[in-house]
Amino acid sequence: SIKQINKQETVIRNSRNVTVTTTDTDIAVNVQILLQILLALLVKLNIL
Repeated sequence: SIKQINKQETVIRNSRNVTVTTTDTDIAVNVQILLQILLALLVKLNIL
């Protein structure tokens, strides 16, 4: 699967050395859908 990681600095009051990591999969899902549509079109047009 495709995984996109978005790292950003977040300030948390009264905390030290805290790491916050978020994962954004929206773009990866969009790319997978576009590839599936492209593949379906290629099959429909008998290119594959």
